[in-house]
Amino acid sequence: MHMVEPFTIEELETGLRMLGRAEGDLKFFWDQNIIAFRQTVLLAIRETSDGLLSPNLSLRSRVELEGELETLVQYLKFASQYIARQSTNSTAAGRHRTPAPLVH
Repeated sequence: MHMVEPFTIEELETGLRMLGRAEGDLKFFWDQNIIAFRQTVLLAIRETSDGLLSPNLSLRSRVELEGELETLVQYLKFASQYIARQSTNSTAAGRHRTPAPLVH
């Protein structure tokens, strides 16, 4: 998997709005954006985990961050499973491709 930059906040918000309204082809959206989405989630998990390490964190904030972390982990699972399916599908498609005729 090649390195892809995480989404900016604006890109993430635009994508989530688009998904919320079910605009466009969702499969196309995820096929084009899943790696960047996964990178964004990994960054958010890291930042949320760092926030939980703060000794000055109130109980309310800690509970909120723990809930966000659980949600982020679910997003990470979704992204990882989607990428695995993409990889499996492209490998299977490659095996079933008819070879191009040889030109002499």
